[in-house]
Amino acid sequence: MDRRSPTIVASVLPADYSDLGQELRHLEKAGVDRVQWDVMDGQFVPNLTFGPDVIAAGRPHVSMGFEAHLMVNEPDPMLATWVQVGCEIVIVHAEATRHLHRTLSAIADLGARAGVALNPATPLEVVVNVLDLVDLLLVMTVNPGFGGQQYIASMETKIAAARREIDRRGGGIELEVDGGIGLTTIDGAARSGADVFCAGSSIFKGSGTMSDRVGALRSAAASGAESR
Repeated sequence: MDRRSPTIVASVLPADYSDLGQELRHLEKAGVDRVQWDVMDGQFVPNLTFGPDVIAAGRPHVSMGFEAHLMVNEPDPMLATWVQVGCEIVIVHAEATRHLHRTLSAIADLGARAGVALNPATPLEVVVNVLDLVDLLLVMTVNPGFGGQQYIASMETKIAAARREIDRRGGGIELEVDGGIGLTTIDGAARSGADVFCAGSSIFKGSGTMSDRVGALRSAAASGAESR
């Protein structure tokens, strides 16, 4: 069984963009492992966020890893751009690209780690035949497009199935969850087999310091993983 220590990823959607560099430094100091940039095009999801220039502006401020979560239709034309601005991981949605195998191969050819995301209604079977090209599998635990949504607990069945498939292949693929991740939900996601946890509101808001909140999430995830 592939048993990793929990990785905590911060979505920057709740950040203060007027002082983005400082927000990123706060996240790194708080112990976040890497940052997720939620790139939305207003078509694949009903929202717009930011382009590559914003990510490039943030890159010099911290050394932690960046991942680009591309919630965009037909991501292929700009794959190289996200890598060039400093994203070590590029995640595309299985629902958003016509030739998923080709897209994932292109990410690897650019020297980045390839990730694939699944919306709540999309079955795991859609990506089984491309997992040999994947470094990270992201199971969405909300419908993408907005921060602060409620965790969809029924996705834990899909997370567990993904964990079994990854373990059957000998591990090596990170299993990430994103959406509604907080102290009351991270345990269930970890017990189901996730080892990477993307959180936004629960990192930026709540009691104690940001370091306290990140530490509490990590501890809860580790406890959940131990009970698997």
